[in-house]
Order: sequence, then structure tokens, then C-alpha cells
Amino acid sequence: MWLSRYEMELWPALGALASVLRGELRPGDVMQVNLSSRSAVAMHLAAASCRLAGAGCRPLGIVSPEAALENLAEGGATILLTVSSYLAELVRAARRAGLGAGDFRLRRLVVGGEVLSASLARAAARTFGVPLVDDPYSMTEIVPVTGRPCSQGHMHHDLNLGHTELADLDTGEPAAPGALGTLVITPYFPYRDCTPVFRYDTRDVARRLPDTPLRCEQSITVLLAAIAVCNLYVQGGMKLRHVAWLALGLACYDVIFASYYPLTGRLLARYITHPLTPVVGMRFGEVDYVIGLGDLLVYSLFFVVAYKAYGKRAATIAAGVIVVMGGFATAFIPFLFNFSNANLDTLVPAQSLFGPAAFVTYLWMKRRYGRERTMAEYLASQDGAAIAPAVEQAPAP
Repeated sequence: MWLSRYEMELWPALGALASVLRGELRPGDVMQVNLSSRSAVAMHLAAASCRLAGAGCRPLGIVSPEAALENLAEGGATILLTVSSYLAELVRAARRAGLGAGDFRLRRLVVGGEVLSASLARAAARTFGVPLVDDPYSMTEIVPVTGRPCSQGHMHHDLNLGHTELADLDTGEPAAPGALGTLVITPYFPYRDCTPVFRYDTRDVARRLPDTPLRCEQSITVLLAAIAVCNLYVQGGMKLRHVAWLALGLACYDVIFASYYPLTGRLLARYITHPLTPVVGMRFGEVDYVIGLGDLLVYSLFFVVAYKAYGKRAATIAAGVIVVMGGFATAFIPFLFNFSNANLDTLVPAQSLFGPAAFVTYLWMKRRYGRERTMAEYLASQDGAAIAPAVEQAPAP
């Protein structure tokens, strides 16, 4: 496998950026690397990522467990990168030496390249005083594509860097829900350019999840993404009339592509169980409820812009419209169409109900409260400064 200078510079930059954003690598950290010298790519990525993040790197290699523990305890390492078998040796050596969590400064413990057992992960976390042992999935042949486990034990692959498939062990076709399969990965250009890899069969076996909505950390990620984009739009000057027209346009779109041309339903069925699907999933008893990223964005915009435009009372009204028309109505309207068996599996696009309601609410607020506050007027009102606009100021409710 050949690597270009471009790749050897790009991959550490991507890794360092992701680690800094997640708070996994900080300036002042010291990473101790106990990997074999044959792991040239992993050693380079660790050292280069630390350099870019302003952290220290100590590549010791596979030395005696006693020497590694001495460096951990006395050298002030905050991150340990190693393999599972060597980690087991470190745990046994620490117990023999009577060392415990108070003797180390570690805040992260990362392993890779080998299978990590649950018992070893618990023992290592207790011995070194870390909350958990990070066990990401990676392989030299598919760099920079990686996978990260969530709290539910699911492996989430970064779909931005490569295409990940789970092929049936016998037929090579896509694995059925609940069946075992082998990971087949294709890194995307331009992240790989010297040795392209197409549908690389890793022969690493995983089980496909059932066809049910995921309820792990991805929901929090999607929610935070919607809120972040909402803040950017509002600070950029978006007004309530813009949000109202957007919601009404999305209502028309949803009616067309969910009822007459069921494209939305097919896309939802195809991607609902994939990692990083842009939805937030919830369960109430036996009922699954899913909110898409676009719906979350519109709800966030309607609430925040109403508050900016007219104040707390308008925001309360907007929140009520969101809960009733964007939440309860879309969840329970299938009863009207299939009351005999109370089937809640019918796809009801949220904007088809919320869009018209949001537009009518905007028209009522405009008639009731008058002109919307600008962002500058809103900020000044928060600071307690008086504003004398050239036109009549809308009374804040």
C-alpha cells in the first residue's frame, strides 16, 4: 500500500480537527503511544495529530509493562494509545505493583487493532481511573474511514469519508436485519488518491441492526446541529415572515412527495436504521416517533424568530403551535384514517400540518403586534438601551 505526502498531511489534519472539536485532544495533553513499530501509519497519525493540536506525543513502542507504567505514572501522560493485548499486560503489571487510579493522570484510554473484551475494558477503566475505554474501528487499508461505538454498543461509521456496506457472509448481498455480515468499505476521493480502494472486504464480521429507529447519541447530534444552524440564520437577519413562507412551502412539498409521489416514505425506509441518519428518534411505550432534521430546523426557527420579533408572549404562542401541530397532530392523526386497528405506522409529514398553522400564526402576530423587531433592536432591548427607530416600533407583548 502506497501513501502520498498529501494523504499523510491530510489525515492527521482531519483527525486533529475532529479530536479537538470533541474535546478528546487538548493543548497540553501528553499522549503515550504503546504500539508496535510496524504500525507505521498509526504512529504517524498519532504524532502528527498531537503536533497540530498543540499536544505532546511520547511514542514508546512495545516496551516492558513496568517501563510503560513508570512513564505513565511519572511522565504525566493524559492519553494512552495501545492495543488490547498490551493493555491487559499493563493492567496485570499495575496490580502486581499496587498501582491504582490515583497514581495516574490519564483522562482517555484508547485501544485499536484487536478485539477488546468487556471485562478487560472494565478492569482497565478501574485501574487507570478513566470513565471508559475508547475502542474505535480502523484499518490501515481503509484509512481515513473509521467507526466509533456509541453508548448502545452500535458501531457508527463516518459516512462522509467513505461508503460502508455490510455484505452477507454467504451470498455477498446486503445483510438482512439481524444477520451477520462482513464490512465492505470504499474510501472516497479526495481522501485517498495514491492507492485507491474499491469495495475492500475487511473480513471483519458485524451484525446488522433491526429495522427500528435508533435511539443513541446521534439524536443529540442532530438536535444540536439544528439549533446551531437556527442561530446562524437568526443572527443573519432572518425574520418571522421568512420562516412562515418557508414552512408553507415545505408543507406543499411534503403533501406532494409524501402523498402523491411517496418519495419521502421510500427515503425514510431506506435510511432510518443507518448511523448518522438526520433524524431524532423517540419511543413512547410501543410507539416510535421520528422528527427529521428539516422539521427540527423549522421548529427552532419559528420559536426563536418569534421571540426575537415580538417577545416572550409570541414565543410561547409559537411553542404551543409547534407542540400541537408539529407534535401531537402528526402523531395521532393516523387514528382518523385507521381507527379500527389504531395503526400509528402511517407516515404523516409534519410540515403538511405545521406549515399552514405557522403561516396563519404569523399573519395573526403581524396584525396583533405590528412590525417585527430587527436583530439590532432585539439586542438593544436585551441590554436595556432605548431605541428610537424612524418608523413606528412594534409594541413587545
